[in-house]
Amino acid sequence: KPGDYYMRMFVDENGNGKMEYNFIGIPREGFGFSNYELKGIHRPVFDDFCFQLKKDEKKVLKVKVKYY
Repeated sequence: KPGDYYMRMFVDENGNGKMEYNFIGIPREGFGFSNYELKGIHRPVFDDFCFQLKKDEKKVLKVKVKYY
């Protein structure tokens, strides 16, 4: 369906179904976002990793998994 989309993912290393964070809020498991290379420790916003999908269009997304 045409529209604005994004993809986010995380590597659930301990199998508990949720992202684990350290005491200051930095993820303890791998994570990534569509078409966005994470740099630094700021949180990306929707406009950083969204993409448009047009009618009958197919996209290939690259997700780099980041570990801290």
